[in-house]
Amino acid sequence: MSHQSGIRASPELLSTFSVASNDQDHRAFKVIIEDEVLLIAESLKTGGSWEEDFPRISEWMKPTEPCIILYRHDSTSTVGSYDWILLQYVPDAAKVREKMLLASSKATLLKDLGDPKFVNTLYGTIPADLSLDGYRKHLVHKEAEAPLTEREQEAQIMKANESTADIGSTSRQTHAARVGCPFTREATAALEKLKAGHVNAVALNIDVQSEVVGLIGSGEQGLSDLPTLVESGVPRFVFFNHERSLVFVYVCPPSSKIRERMMYSSFRNSLVISIEKEMGMAIAKKLEVDSVDELDEAELAQETSANGTPELTKKTFARPEVVIDGKGHLLGRLASIVAKQLLNGQKIVIVRAEEINITGPFFRNKLKYMAFLRKRCVVNPKRGVFHFRAPSRIFWRTVRGMVPHKTPRGAAALERLRVFEGVPPPFDKKKRLVVPAALRVLRLSPGRKYTVLKRISSEFGWKYQDVVERLEEKRKTKSHAYYEKKKALLRIRTQAAKKVETELATVTKQLATYGH
Repeated sequence: MSHQSGIRASPELLSTFSVASNDQDHRAFKVIIEDEVLLIAESLKTGGSWEEDFPRISEWMKPTEPCIILYRHDSTSTVGSYDWILLQYVPDAAKVREKMLLASSKATLLKDLGDPKFVNTLYGTIPADLSLDGYRKHLVHKEAEAPLTEREQEAQIMKANESTADIGSTSRQTHAARVGCPFTREATAALEKLKAGHVNAVALNIDVQSEVVGLIGSGEQGLSDLPTLVESGVPRFVFFNHERSLVFVYVCPPSSKIRERMMYSSFRNSLVISIEKEMGMAIAKKLEVDSVDELDEAELAQETSANGTPELTKKTFARPEVVIDGKGHLLGRLASIVAKQLLNGQKIVIVRAEEINITGPFFRNKLKYMAFLRKRCVVNPKRGVFHFRAPSRIFWRTVRGMVPHKTPRGAAALERLRVFEGVPPPFDKKKRLVVPAALRVLRLSPGRKYTVLKRISSEFGWKYQDVVERLEEKRKTKSHAYYEKKKALLRIRTQAAKKVETELATVTKQLATYGH
């Protein structure tokens, strides 16, 4: 359940939107938060069709000002009112508080204006995300089928295998099993030619939109000539004859899109089953490579098993490591969210753990921690309980209590967590995220007291508070200098571009007559 800020739409916004839902005069409204109320900052009159008016809203998107844009579509609902699109613009350079307030007010705004009136909602951090082209890509992505996880892929393959298995000891299915891998006519014809020996190699691809296996090319290419048949940078399926044996190669470049890799990975086993079962082609070797350039005689000899039918090497896509800035987060809430993500396989790094907050006044939290320090083993205190003083270890111990750390699954989850005081390299140059569901400014009621974790730690023996603060000051100074230098270079580049544009105005005009 998402947290709501309590900020509501103004009466003027509600009345204006109600009128605009039934007339053609207004095309869009820019909504901002001012004095804890959602207000209309700017409005746009209808000038043409909804597609022609769409580029005009880009003027509203400022580099540091988040906003919500209500855009009227030309289509109407069953009750006769116009359909609307909600565009949420949240630039990275905006203040964290403004971004959080806008995000937590969107659901309330939709409820006030009427959820059924909005056919689509779109989120973007740059104007290009909320352009007409970005909106069309959003619609295509929305209609596309979600990629399968490895477990779902295995379940799909098992289901396909069950459909091709015997029904009983004396009976078989009377229909051909469908394994979810349709081919185009050209691809089927090329595979038949490969089976008959008329061609030596066939390259196949998958149409991501229609999910149909199509033909890229076929010919007499040998092992050394395969790069001419397969383009680089995209996944492909390649079948070719090598020493009178059929070899299947799954080409999966690491630089290709994740959606394409997931699609090809989910189709891979179904494709092999279709080729072997339905077309009667015996595949002697099955390989998976990053590029066809990696294939050579030694590689094929290595991949050949004792029976001549090696299995495909399973590859899983490693999740990128997430870096979370612990400053201003509540200890328990952040730990619970991190624990769930760790159990799901996510790698997480927490920086600035000393700035994590605990609810309650300092004296109360100090008494609680003193009581915790008195807990020990009665028989032999050396057995524990072991108490941590450093903020990073206190947070780590909190997360440990929320995962089954004595099981292999829980132990593996804890290995995915790293916690640091300050922001050590290389995380000082990486993008750091916040968790809105655990932020103190959003989750703690105004006026409630809280304690910073570094103060508790220093009271009970943590000796490095001064060291961390000194290193953080150096990091912030260096970061500020880098940012100012970057702004200066950007300003110089902008001025140079304007100067060159003025000087080349006549040349540009002449080139435009030639279509450039």
